[in-house]
Amino acid sequence: MQSQMEIELLADIVGTKHKELKGHLRIGGTSTLLWSVVVPALAEFLNKHSSVQFEFMEREIQELPELLKNGSVDFIVTCGKVDRINFQGHHLGDEINILIESKKPSLNLERYLDHDSNDQVTLDFLKHQGARKAKISRCFMDNIAGIIAGVESGLGKAVVPLHLVKNLKDIRVVPGTKELRQPAYLYLTKQSYYSKLHTLVTIELTEKVSRYLS
Repeated sequence: MQSQMEIELLADIVGTKHKELKGHLRIGGTSTLLWSVVVPALAEFLNKHSSVQFEFMEREIQELPELLKNGSVDFIVTCGKVDRINFQGHHLGDEINILIESKKPSLNLERYLDHDSNDQVTLDFLKHQGARKAKISRCFMDNIAGIIAGVESGLGKAVVPLHLVKNLKDIRVVPGTKELRQPAYLYLTKQSYYSKLHTLVTIELTEKVSRYLS
């Protein structure tokens, strides 16, 4: 695939009308950030620069650094720091995690709904509440949409980012719990020179993402 800098150089040589921004944009992200935060934060920019082709990829947190390392994506947006010496990171804001339950009667409110067995958010949340280590009942819903649907149906509680559920009418925050903040980061590989497209996308995300997390 032609690199973004090559695309921009050719556009300058040819003298593209009005210096129209062109190129390919590939972003990998977690399910809680990509669709509800990254896409709306970039929508105005991508509509303005309609010749930019884009691809968004939802992946697990542990998969994202490798995607960036091997060049499958230009950016990743994830929760928590990634300790890679060749990555450039930008703090975008914090995901505010809360514990929710259905407003409907439930037969088992002490069941916790998670993504999969590797999902540590619920355990981290309970630890943040000062809870002692104990075995809890967990069931798995594969993705964040499934988790929220499960809570709405009264299947159990779940720890989810506030920005995903603040407008839902059939759920409520479990009283007496403290929110757990997780930093959201944008990463790209360190380079001596960044293309205009990548520079502008970085600016858009660092300036706009926080408003969707609030």
